[in-house]
Amino acid sequence: DAIAKKMVDIDPTLAAPIDPKSRSDSKVDLMEVGIQVGKTKVFLRRRAFDILENMRKAYIATATVKIQALARGFIQQRTFTEHCESSLQLQCWVRVIIAERKVQTVRELVNARKIQNAYRRCAGRRYYL
Repeated sequence: DAIAKKMVDIDPTLAAPIDPKSRSDSKVDLMEVGIQVGKTKVFLRRRAFDILENMRKAYIATATVKIQALARGFIQQRTFTEHCESSLQLQCWVRVIIAERKVQTVRELVNARKIQNAYRRCAGRRYYL
C-alpha cells in the first residue's frame, strides 16, 4: 500500500479511478497499477516496474549527493585542520627565532657593558696610579 501511494505521487494517472465510488476511497487498486502480491513474491508489470525503478534511481541519486557532500565536507575540514596546525607550528618557529635574536642582543649588550666597565676600571686605575 505504501508503494502504491508513492507511485501515485510520481504518476498521478495511476490514481485516476474509473468508477466514482472508489474516487472518495483514495486507495489505489494494486491490480490496476500492475502489482500483484503473493505469499512470498511480488509480481510487477512493466509500467509498475519502471515506476519503481525510477523511484529507486531518484532515491539513489539524492543519497549519492548527500554522501558526496559529507565526504567533501570531511575532506575540507581535515584540510582546514592541517592548515591551522601547520600555521600554528610556523608561528611557533618564528616566535622562537625572534626570541633567540632578542636574547642574543641582550647578551651582547650585557657583555659590552662588562667590557666597557672593565676597561674604564683599568683606565681609572692607571689615571690614579
